[in-house]
Amino acid sequence: MGFESGYASVERMSFLAQLWREVSLHLELNESVRRIAPMLAEHLPVRQVIVRRLDRDPLRLLTVANAFAEPQANTDGAATRTECEPSLQGELTRQLSADRASLLAQSSSLWKAIVPQGLSGSVITLPLAAAGRPLGVVILQGDGFGEDQLTIAQQLVEPLRVAFENDQ
Repeated sequence: MGFESGYASVERMSFLAQLWREVSLHLELNESVRRIAPMLAEHLPVRQVIVRRLDRDPLRLLTVANAFAEPQANTDGAATRTECEPSLQGELTRQLSADRASLLAQSSSLWKAIVPQGLSGSVITLPLAAAGRPLGVVILQGDGFGEDQLTIAQQLVEPLRVAFENDQ
């Protein structure tokens, strides 16, 4: 198989296969996210992908990877650390332990705990958990997410969890 025919086979790979391929090629989470963000934008109205790690003492989320779908976009906008208010700790832990993508409304009490300050628009959260223990969250920020996009986003949970764990 020559180079050109090999490249053509990559082009024909399914979206999910391409995602797994990128996660497998890069051990550094930031590099995986940087390569995945433009791919996601081909299937979802995603502008930015943010990965946040859950620290337990004190309970807070730390941004560990951040990339825009448009490579020339500025990546300095997301806050790096968000402390969790004690009154939201149980709700945050439950949300991040769930194994499903969800739309997060700006009016939600969890918005302030999960989403970095200064971010706006539609947000889908993808909890990262292993053995029922919350590890962090992937935030897909974009425009006009709905139920159809949730179905697509749900497929991202497992490969992104693997990328997250590879980096830890």
